[in-house]
Amino acid sequence: MTLRDLLRTLALRNKLFLNKTADISDVAQFVSKNKVVSVGHELIRVGSDGDGGYLLPDVLDGIEKCFSPGVDVSSDFEDVLAERFGMKCYLADYSVDGPASQNTAFHFDKKYLGIRNDDQFIRLEDWVDKYAGEDTSDLLLQMDIEGAEFAVLLDTPQSTLKRFRMMAIEFHSMETAFEIGAFPMINAVFDKLAEHFTIAHIHTNNYQRIWKREDVEIPSVMEITFLRNDFVKRDGKALTFPHPLDQLNEEERPPRHLPKCWWPN
Repeated sequence: MTLRDLLRTLALRNKLFLNKTADISDVAQFVSKNKVVSVGHELIRVGSDGDGGYLLPDVLDGIEKCFSPGVDVSSDFEDVLAERFGMKCYLADYSVDGPASQNTAFHFDKKYLGIRNDDQFIRLEDWVDKYAGEDTSDLLLQMDIEGAEFAVLLDTPQSTLKRFRMMAIEFHSMETAFEIGAFPMINAVFDKLAEHFTIAHIHTNNYQRIWKREDVEIPSVMEITFLRNDFVKRDGKALTFPHPLDQLNEEERPPRHLPKCWWPN
């Protein structure tokens, strides 16, 4: 169930928030405080061309483990991390029986990431503790879990999130920030991440459209790279979008690039 489906189900059940929009000034402020920042490191592309590749700051050395929930049909991202950077990669997805490719550096759990532990789900905190334990080295998170990311991030304590040097997260149904029922949760997630992380890059997934209300534009699906603040060196460098390493997720669909309201001031 996507974030939009969940919110509409709750709205119908409680007869709340139907066809009600959030205050546009609140949404504009949300965008303003979550713009991309030049973090003082070059970006490199990790993973395949098109869908499945992510832009990360070039400070991966020293990261020994990647946690990557949401396997689908490609493990190219994890293959590069294992072969080029020597990382162990922990993958989880209940909808498949294993990674898309075989690699001795891979460890797979047939579980969805969620906010409880049972036969189908595992919490991010408990999954990290299972494989990283008392390990003090930095970790990497790459998460594409089809809308469940909001609940998972709210459920995960800061002590776990801070273990990740960087995170590449695909956020779904971001246009629901225009809706009064969804805005508080989306805003709370990004406020929580902003306590210890800076947005280093945003890529608009062109599979879905960009939504606009007044002067605010929000892509439905946004691939966002976060860098922990102790690695950030704000240099004020001018940024343009798309980045030269960005690629279309879907060649058959029209290009959709990051709206300028998300660019640095």
